[in-house]
Amino acid sequence: MQVGVFFIERVKMEDFKNPTTTAEQINILQSRGLILKDIAELECFLNLVNYYRLGSYLFPFRIYTNKNELTDKFKEGTSFSLVKRIYNFDEELKLLLFRAITTIEITLRRHIAHYLCLYKNESQPVILNTNGTNMLKEVYKKFAGRQKDKANPVIKRCAKYNECGERFCTACDIDTIEIPPLWAVIETFDMGDLCNLYTKLTYTKKYREVTEQIVSSFGLNQQTSPYFKAIIDHLRLIRNKCAHNELIWVSKTYQKFSGKGKSTITIAKTISFIFQFIQVIDRNSSWLKDIHSLISETTSWKLPRIGHNNNQQSVHTLMGFDKNWPKTYDDFAISLNNEFLKIVNP
Repeated sequence: MQVGVFFIERVKMEDFKNPTTTAEQINILQSRGLILKDIAELECFLNLVNYYRLGSYLFPFRIYTNKNELTDKFKEGTSFSLVKRIYNFDEELKLLLFRAITTIEITLRRHIAHYLCLYKNESQPVILNTNGTNMLKEVYKKFAGRQKDKANPVIKRCAKYNECGERFCTACDIDTIEIPPLWAVIETFDMGDLCNLYTKLTYTKKYREVTEQIVSSFGLNQQTSPYFKAIIDHLRLIRNKCAHNELIWVSKTYQKFSGKGKSTITIAKTISFIFQFIQVIDRNSSWLKDIHSLISETTSWKLPRIGHNNNQQSVHTLMGFDKNWPKTYDDFAISLNNEFLKIVNP
């Protein structure tokens, strides 16, 4: 609160733009070249979606000067109906990506717990602490309610799950046992915790058999296994972007792979990562067919010439796919496999 008060006191009001009404926002968009057939439709949309959120979807359609300076004007042919279709497309894409990454997250959680217990017979391995120190018995004891205020953050989270009556905690009568089992504790881990835990497992020789089995369960071999952590970490980032409703269809992130510098990861590459895992862990999944069908619907959309070079683009090329969109699902699957191989075998 003190930081917020300090911020408000130091910033001058003249540094901000004056607030505008919805009607004024519509006039601004029209003055910048947005084609609008139905003012009531845009007004309704702006009452649901923040004006600046809409602006992020309009950004690719803004005009650059001859000196590559960005202006507020939109490319000729930029219509609200097209931007709204892209917005709805992005919303559906986020749902599909989130669904698939959630499946991967749950499976990763299962594999870590399963193989630690199966190969090392460790239902309470000391490596579980995400803070980098050993999770000793006395720390576990705090889980049962003793000195919770000083407990490890992971154990605090377990206690909250237990208080809410989560079945994975109450089923094993977790309040009365001295040390909670791994399979219960790991259910409280988010994807960031799982990435940290997997990394620590790879740093310890005694867990090499465990990490090799985990990677193999996702369809990677010894040659491609060093990429596993980077891919999982990237999917964690995309999952968070989807959960927070950020623009995703033209999103680009930067990820450092084993022994290499940072690589630019488009959504096309993200989809290739997800497909590699999904086709192994859930062979009956219709996820890729849904993705192919969703993107195929956009191939008939006529987009204005976009970017610095004023090139003719399509939705799938802006996502990072090749301009020759595969018309069949089988061709799409093959192209994703090839894309993945390019990344792990450059």
